[in-house]
Amino acid sequence: MARAINPLEAAVEPAKKELVIFFIIDRSGSMSGTKIGAVNTAMREVLPVLRGIGGSDATIKIAILGFSTEAYWISPPASVDEFIWEDITAVGWTDFGAALNMLCEKMSRKEFLNSGTGYAAPVCILMSDGQPTDSWIAPLELLRQNNWFKLATKIAIAIGNDTDKKVLTEFTSNPQAVLVSHTPEDLKKLIKIVTLTSSQIGSKNTAINVGNVFTDRNSAAQQFAVSAITTSMQSDPDLAASLYDDEIDDDF
Repeated sequence: MARAINPLEAAVEPAKKELVIFFIIDRSGSMSGTKIGAVNTAMREVLPVLRGIGGSDATIKIAILGFSTEAYWISPPASVDEFIWEDITAVGWTDFGAALNMLCEKMSRKEFLNSGTGYAAPVCILMSDGQPTDSWIAPLELLRQNNWFKLATKIAIAIGNDTDKKVLTEFTSNPQAVLVSHTPEDLKKLIKIVTLTSSQIGSKNTAINVGNVFTDRNSAAQQFAVSAITTSMQSDPDLAASLYDDEIDDDF
């Protein structure tokens, strides 16, 4: 007589979806010194905190895209549990358009987003302190047609008053998602808040499987992430001030 099948024995633990956080970092010459130093410090400090954030919902991966004179991948997506930050330097121009083209190319099932277990909507965090020195409008229009970019939570951190915030707003499509830092300490705080909040919310967001399209749920998740970030900023007097006055004197 055949033994009855225990459904608990037959159960297979569902595979966790993957959440990729794309950091797009300005490495131009104007970022040298305290600015790039604050970025390096913040990234070293935030990565250990990210480990375990996804829990049973998602495996978090980190991808780093740098741009100065030309753009290049500092790191393809790597598990946050294994990722080791290596300090970066800053020199050269601000080839933002080149970075947008590279991001669009790799946000594809044929490239970086090719997991068989499904994906949460990605997160894109842009950091810049200046203005593009190459053609960027056409690359941005192409990127906007990328379905993964449509689904992504997009946050930009302007480093100082000289940043072209209109360009960053074009990237995020949401002026509330453009945050301004005026000191190295504020920059480090912002990077941590943005990364932790967006990863916590993103890991709970819908997995993206074959055939899925942009939905209101993804749009709501993006806006919720922005609201949660600004709420966290309001608890810090220095960051709260920058929410309402982006012309505060810089201390970089």
